Amino acid sequence: MRSPWTWLLAITLTLALTGCPTDDDDDTGDDDTSADDDTGDDDTGDDDTGDDDTGDDDSADDDTGDDDTTTTGTGLLGRSGTATAGPGIYNGTEDIYLVAEKGAGDDVCRVSYDLTATGVRDDCTDCDWALDLERSGATAVVWDHADCGNLLNIGSDDVTVLDGTAVSYGYIDEYFGHASVLTEYTANQTWEVVGFASYDASGGTLVYDLEDGFIGY
Repeated sequence: MRSPWTWLLAITLTLALTGCPTDDDDDTGDDDTSADDDTGDDDTGDDDTGDDDTGDDDSADDDTGDDDTTTTGTGLLGRSGTATAGPGIYNGTEDIYLVAEKGAGDDVCRVSYDLTATGVRDDCTDCDWALDLERSGATAVVWDHADCGNLLNIGSDDVTVLDGTAVSYGYIDEYFGHASVLTEYTANQTWEVVGFASYDASGGTLVYDLEDGFIGY
């Protein structure tokens, strides 16, 4: 017959064995389906979609607004001349010029030619005298811009195209009673005042400088 202590020891061992908790170190509760896997940290939210070159391409920085029409300065365009002139007489020279810095700088373009009377005009009713003139001997004096032909309204880099062309000038000693001016017969077929002039009737000396305005070059 077994001792009571033997039975008590057996019962204690049985309870110890049957009451052990399930092993916490297996893979069942710590597999790859946990919230700590790579599903929420993949490359989907950090790819190159929002940082690609779409908004930083060359379309906004191309050469469209930087073409060859950009000007480098503003010059004064005009004509100046001297002549021995009077009713039926005109022998002189004229320059077409473009001067840098709105006329305060150096010549950018300058062309010179002779003007000689070819006929008398009687349709300038306010003029003291008026004449048809012909250009000849055109020479490029200063040609420091690649587009001087157009800037001077010649239409060609060959300034000799001016030879044989005509212009008509008239002189008014007292324009509205207080100024001496030069008039020109324009393409509108009217006489128009184009600028101030100085004329010495005793010697027949005419001097003028006609400023046509500022242009970019």
